[in-house]
Amino acid sequence: MAFYLIAFVVLTSYFPRVFGRHRWKQLHYTSYGAAVVFFVHGTLADPLLQNRPVDFIDAEKAYVEGCALLVAAATPGFARGVTWAIATPRPRSQLGRVLSSC
Repeated sequence: MAFYLIAFVVLTSYFPRVFGRHRWKQLHYTSYGAAVVFFVHGTLADPLLQNRPVDFIDAEKAYVEGCALLVAAATPGFARGVTWAIATPRPRSQLGRVLSSC
């Protein structure tokens, strides 16, 4: 599932003008869903495929959990920056003022 979500994000990266910037950014938020699927799978899957109970302090699992915590810690700051950038009105450029006055 995570593979298909990441493939979707990669494929839409080649055609951002087809979707428009706003829709393209919305489509790229599926990468967060892919990350969740990836982290859950990486944490709960048995690497030896022997249906053993989950060992959350195994080195590989700890690495995946650390990556998940890092992404979770960075996401609110990123989201705050995105909402600030969207909500903040941008001053018109000099070229935009000249072109709109014609």
